[in-house]
Amino acid sequence: MQVRPGMRVTREELQNDLNGIQATGWFSDVRIVPQNGPLGVQVVVQVQPFPPLSAVEINGDEENLLSDELIEETFASDYGRTLNLNDLQQRMKALQTSVAGQGYSLARVSGPERVRPEGVVTLKLLQGSVSGVEVQFLTQDGDDTDENGNSIRGKTRDWVITREVSIQPGDPFDRNALERDIKRLYATQLFSDVKVTLRPVPEEPGDVVIVPPKAWHQTYALEPSCAVASQFCGRRDAPTVFEHMLRHRSRPDDGVLDLARPAPPRDAVRALFARLDSDS
Repeated sequence: MQVRPGMRVTREELQNDLNGIQATGWFSDVRIVPQNGPLGVQVVVQVQPFPPLSAVEINGDEENLLSDELIEETFASDYGRTLNLNDLQQRMKALQTSVAGQGYSLARVSGPERVRPEGVVTLKLLQGSVSGVEVQFLTQDGDDTDENGNSIRGKTRDWVITREVSIQPGDPFDRNALERDIKRLYATQLFSDVKVTLRPVPEEPGDVVIVPPKAWHQTYALEPSCAVASQFCGRRDAPTVFEHMLRHRSRPDDGVLDLARPAPPRDAVRALFARLDSDS
């Protein structure tokens, strides 16, 4: 405390001392009560210490992410000692680190929700659940909309993506499982790049929506064939796509790339195929 006998004391100074005592973490209740005495006003500090720690309970751990053995090991040195909130926060961080190491990187350990007189502390584990899985197409530049603000459309059906994603709505978010899902998506050889975005759900703190975007890709036919596709190539992608196709066919540019963005799409495509079909 900064307040000393004989000092003129303001309410703000008393509040600072009160906050300092609470910050030690040893007390569940701290009060400063002024009392009139023969020599002036006396400042009486009333404190209620926490009980000795006897046990730790976890609420919200439906998946048993925190084993009894881990909890006992984490708090072993604190049992029988007066509970200190600062020490408790450090132990909670250790538990959260352990859960994150299992792949549950969105899990959060919070509390204490309750401290019983016999020294039993109740903590809460918010696991972080998957609220949904959405699919997006991306251009090579990483955009999910075209120059008009419309969502990028691709030829691959959404179910081709979602069937490779093992995490389902309602499941705890598991980064290890998601990484395995991404490897399966790459193994299909349908996509040049696969990225995942986690979007928080404001109505459900801790929940996320998994968005695995899909980048454009090219398909080469080994034999003469006919195919119908809905792959989209916008103005921002056209120069890259055109240049790749010309280089693959060993055809010179001859101004085709200059038409890729400014010209009407129909004229640009016609110029491209005219150059691809040329004998020069």
